[in-house]
Amino acid sequence: MKKPELLMDNLEEALFLEGLQSDEPMLESIHVRDDVVRHLTLGKLIMDKSMITESILQSNDFSKAELTDCIFSHCDLSNTNLSGAILYRCEFVNCKMVGTIFADAYLNHVLFKSCHMEMVNFTNGNLKFVRVAECNLTNADMIDCQLKNFQVNHTNLQNINLIGTLLKQVDISTCDFTQLVVSPKTIEHCLVNEQQAIGFAKGLLKVKIAT
Repeated sequence: MKKPELLMDNLEEALFLEGLQSDEPMLESIHVRDDVVRHLTLGKLIMDKSMITESILQSNDFSKAELTDCIFSHCDLSNTNLSGAILYRCEFVNCKMVGTIFADAYLNHVLFKSCHMEMVNFTNGNLKFVRVAECNLTNADMIDCQLKNFQVNHTNLQNINLIGTLLKQVDISTCDFTQLVVSPKTIEHCLVNEQQAIGFAKGLLKVKIAT
């Protein structure tokens, strides 16, 4: 999995709105720290080689944004709209992302680590080389997603909706849940632990047990 390619020494300190270039909504080689941005609508925001830390970015409309080589650390992006966005080599670490919308988004080499992602929406998303580690995804929507090299580890998946998404070869054996919204085809050939397999046994077969 590829990590963001940005040099900290090259980043200019700025507030989010100050860092935007005047001719288009673009942030490039910027470090935003301890900022608050709410209810902002930006048509096709472009972020490149930038970092945002300890900031609140709640309830913004950044639909169709393009984020490349970006890091978000200890941020609150709850209820922000990133539908139709393109994310490449990005990381979200220790972020709050309750209700964040990634519907119809394209994510390639993206890491979510130690994030609160309850009710996040990935519906119709295309997720390639995406890793979710030590997160809370309860009541999330991952309906009709395309997954390639998708990893999820030590994450709470309780009541996540996976209808129309195939978990073939995806290892969920370290994840916590008592109920998922799935069809038999959804979990066909995914990897589960013994306790999970027992839970799926009634009407949902064809799973592999991780050893």
